Amino acid sequence: MLIQNSIYLQEAQTEKAVGEKVSDEIVLSTQKGLIAVKLAVERGTTALYLSSEGDPTVYQRLIKMYEETDEVLNALKKWPRVSRDEPWQFQSRENLQSYIRDNRQVLLANQTTFGQQIEFYTNINVFFLSHVGDMVREGDTSKLWTTSVAYHMMLTSKDYIGLERAVGSIYFAKGGLSEEDEGRYHEARYRGQSFLDAARWYSPQTVAIFDREFQNTTLQNNILRMRETILKNEKTTPAVAEGLKWFDNMTTYISIFREAEKHLAGKIITISDDKVEKSSTEVTIDIVVLVLVIVASLLITSGIYRMANDTQSFASRLTEQTEELNEERQKAEKLLCQIFPKSIAQSMTKNKAVPPKYFDMVTIMFSDIVGFARISASLSSNQLIDLLNRLYHTFDSVIDQYDATKLDGSGGAYEVVSGLPTVNDGQHPGEIASLALHFLSAAEVFDPVHVSCKIKLRIGINTGPCVAGVVGYKRPRYQVFGDTVTTAKTLETTSEGNKIHISGATNEELVLTGVYKTMPRADVPKGMKGSKTFWLLSKATSKMAGSQDHSTFSVSLKVK
Repeated sequence: MLIQNSIYLQEAQTEKAVGEKVSDEIVLSTQKGLIAVKLAVERGTTALYLSSEGDPTVYQRLIKMYEETDEVLNALKKWPRVSRDEPWQFQSRENLQSYIRDNRQVLLANQTTFGQQIEFYTNINVFFLSHVGDMVREGDTSKLWTTSVAYHMMLTSKDYIGLERAVGSIYFAKGGLSEEDEGRYHEARYRGQSFLDAARWYSPQTVAIFDREFQNTTLQNNILRMRETILKNEKTTPAVAEGLKWFDNMTTYISIFREAEKHLAGKIITISDDKVEKSSTEVTIDIVVLVLVIVASLLITSGIYRMANDTQSFASRLTEQTEELNEERQKAEKLLCQIFPKSIAQSMTKNKAVPPKYFDMVTIMFSDIVGFARISASLSSNQLIDLLNRLYHTFDSVIDQYDATKLDGSGGAYEVVSGLPTVNDGQHPGEIASLALHFLSAAEVFDPVHVSCKIKLRIGINTGPCVAGVVGYKRPRYQVFGDTVTTAKTLETTSEGNKIHISGATNEELVLTGVYKTMPRADVPKGMKGSKTFWLLSKATSKMAGSQDHSTFSVSLKVK
């Protein structure tokens, strides 16, 4: 008993020390995040200063931002651990401050460019945000993980929005953007929104605080209007005042991020403090128990301890199992709506029979990642799951914008159908065609992170009749059957990377809309029995012809 309680005491002390370390790391990460915020504002002000050709009002703002950035740098309690391979400017606080001062002198001497300044500040922010990610790894427990990831995603999103603010200021101050700056603006805007969506997935309650402060406000309307102006990139007369207005609106927008971050940081610190307090309590209890064991009779102490421990464990298990049961029931209901189309899931929830049904005309799409087996073999299990989670999140977000239903899929494969279980009056070919083009666009801008190559998709589409229904009892699935499905799969397997392979039936339907450009395939792919197939190239945005353009991406949809 003495040995056992000594072990308990040592474990409790170790857990307490780990909790205190995690808490300290979280406080440091919060300070690093604040430095990234100040650097992002200084980056935007610098871009506006260069664009306005030294406007006095902007100059005063710039000097003030220098003071605020220096203040938060000096307040950092401990410099991040860096390897010898890191550039010299990140080896110490003094090196970075000297590096920043030299850049400011070059800026005020008008010996730099917009691109050089944006790259300068962005590289520093990447350094600090990467070390904020260390906190995510340090706090990777069942309670801290999702909150920590959401915090990191919010910080990264805010940095990209700060970059959007900087490049947008250049547009108003110079009356237009160069091709390079225009591409930089599109990337910053897309990545900022992507990371915000990821934060919403990990901590929806916190992002809801952000939405309440921003959605349906005058600030949102002003930013949307000015974003549309920047996206058009029409040459206008330089307007420094309009650039200041854009900068102030975006700064207010970023400040809303700060409130959400404070909420997240507070939540993380509270969880860590609770763990530290719990560990301290456990240390105290273990010391008391150890003393009682030494003084009291081994037999009596052992019996009392076992009874108390068994009672506490039983009560704890009963509470945990009750909570787990409620959570699992909610998860099961939510999962049912994710696996099946909404109308099918509602019928199954009400214990209604779902008979199979024949559909005269639907359009089915199969897509797969080129070389997925090779990619998955090169990654660790954690890296592979992270890649698939982010990829599924991206493609599922695309599917949500169309009248289409996702069916079974594995790995990087997707099966999507339009025209069932709800008939959409012949709109299914256009819905799937637009969806496929959107998939290629999303894959083009998707960042695989763990691999150096871009994700390439191979897509096949076919139109025709099919039968659909729920198959299976223990693991039911909503599936479609028929030659139409088999042909669509064959079209996908015989397609090529970043190309959309469609059947003659689908091509006839798309030609009738007048908005899609296709091209006959020169060769006859194996397995198509001599049937003529086509490549889907693009969608003509100038001819709507009653077909809605769902794409929110700014890149070209044309297949090369």
